[in-house]
Amino acid sequence: MGRDNSSLHRAFRFITLILFLIVFLIVYGHLPEKVTFYYDPETLYEYRVDKQIFFYIALGSFLVTNIVLVFSNKILEQLNRVNDSQKRIRIEKSNHYNHLKNWMASFSGVLNLNYLLIVAFVCFYNFQLGHYGWILYIGILLILIWIYRLFKIFNLKKV
Repeated sequence: MGRDNSSLHRAFRFITLILFLIVFLIVYGHLPEKVTFYYDPETLYEYRVDKQIFFYIALGSFLVTNIVLVFSNKILEQLNRVNDSQKRIRIEKSNHYNHLKNWMASFSGVLNLNYLLIVAFVCFYNFQLGHYGWILYIGILLILIWIYRLFKIFNLKKV
């Protein structure tokens, strides 16, 4: 059966959760009343949102994705504990249970890190702190790597 690193993945999720909340609250405290998301210098078009709307949308999406992934992980754990021995044997023999459980816990941390990068991007964009577009690519790259890991989990050879 695959190695169970769930405590490491849960620690990663917890650290990124706390780190996001700290950075988010610091950035939120320093943002102007109207948060700019897009500016076109040629047409002078600017897309702005109230600071409170940004707060609720960012925090809401952060909470929803974390809650969905935590409950999905809990459902997977309950599925493994099902009294129906046939289902339990199938899940354990497939060698996917621990890999999938670890992936879900670490994916939650990766999404938290991505949210942190998005908040940093919004901060840099609003205060014109230099070149900041590469920050978004880091988040996208991390998500793609984790999705690739999910496909590798499902392509594991059966025991």
